[in-house]
Amino acid sequence: MDMLVFGLGSYSEEHALHFVILELTKKDKIVEALSIIRRVKNSGVEASRGALSAIAEGFCRKKDFNDMLNFLEEWRHIPEVSVCNKIAASLWANLGTQAAWLFVQKMEILGFIPDSITFGTFICQSCREGRLRDAFIYLSECFSRSVEPKPYAYNALISGVFKEGLYRHAKYVFDDVVERGLIPDLSTFRILLAGYCKHRKFDEIEQVLSDMNNYSVNSLAPVECALSKALMFLGLDYLGVKVKRDNDVGLPKAEFFDSVGNGLYLETDSEKYETLLDEILDTGMVPDFDSAIITECKHGNIESALELKDEVIQWGRKSL
Repeated sequence: MDMLVFGLGSYSEEHALHFVILELTKKDKIVEALSIIRRVKNSGVEASRGALSAIAEGFCRKKDFNDMLNFLEEWRHIPEVSVCNKIAASLWANLGTQAAWLFVQKMEILGFIPDSITFGTFICQSCREGRLRDAFIYLSECFSRSVEPKPYAYNALISGVFKEGLYRHAKYVFDDVVERGLIPDLSTFRILLAGYCKHRKFDEIEQVLSDMNNYSVNSLAPVECALSKALMFLGLDYLGVKVKRDNDVGLPKAEFFDSVGNGLYLETDSEKYETLLDEILDTGMVPDFDSAIITECKHGNIESALELKDEVIQWGRKSL
């Protein structure tokens, strides 16, 4: 405190305060930091925005979310968007998306403007929580606010509709991606193929493989069977899956039917088949930032790689 009263060497009182608050928050001494800024405020020394944001993040790390919100309201301060996104990520990771969104709405009153990363994280996490309806509500919020959704948000939605058994809607989501000029990536096609394989929709698999050719994604050797090609792309060809006609007059084995009504089933380890496809769909709900960063670096796009690394931090995760 004496350093703040008399200044810290050649530093002004504001710089000294900023330095002290940052050091305290790094050590999670949030109460002490808050006490200091309240005391010096009476002396006419204002805490910097960075210092206030550091205290808010400190409350968040300690999971004192109500205290964090009370602090922001008391000081009428809202951190920059990237910090708010980190806070939002901590909120939904600990409280779930529905409770977290209530906090976000209160932060909006203070001036927070959610961006594509904010909504992207809520869409992905809602899909992981099985709250598909909420995920589409967040997507609708994007449109109403003229915020362009992130491509990985669409991937999560496609995974979500497959997990909920709403496979017919996967095409509508994919069509929206194309109509908005977004480029489907490898993850998009992996999710589509896994979903249609899971639901035995082999006509749709042929269409996805055709779309992959149009986007120059498919580099596999020609294979007559669409299912075999899809499983090869997914790395599941080792399962040796075969389509069989159900000729059994006893207990029917048919899982699906072809265009002329023949009952068909898959000859494979069904439990393993389903488990592996579900794993692909679950993975599709979380963006693979590490692979994206490596790809950008390989192409010499260092600026794009750094932007992705910053986005990882806003997700509350550690990057490469």
